[in-house]
Amino acid sequence: MHTFELSREHIEEFCRRWRVAELSIDRSNTPEQSQNIEMSVRFDTEAEWSLVDRIRMQSELQRLSGRSVRLHHRRGVQNFKRRPAMRVLFDA
Repeated sequence: MHTFELSREHIEEFCRRWRVAELSIDRSNTPEQSQNIEMSVRFDTEAEWSLVDRIRMQSELQRLSGRSVRLHHRRGVQNFKRRPAMRVLFDA
């Protein structure tokens, strides 16, 4: 079993710095069950991040959690017909 450690303090600081309005984790694939974590992000309306910035965000979440993280932009996740149940970790 893989442990998942990501403190509320780390989440809030990450979200403030990257102007994240909402950060969620996929409940259907809980971190306790899998080595990989699926997360979705919705940015502040004025945030404009490049692809390189998003890769940096993903790498930072991987470093903070000690796990492999797949970070999806919320707009893209909403386009799926079958959207997994997401648990909100941060909501500004």
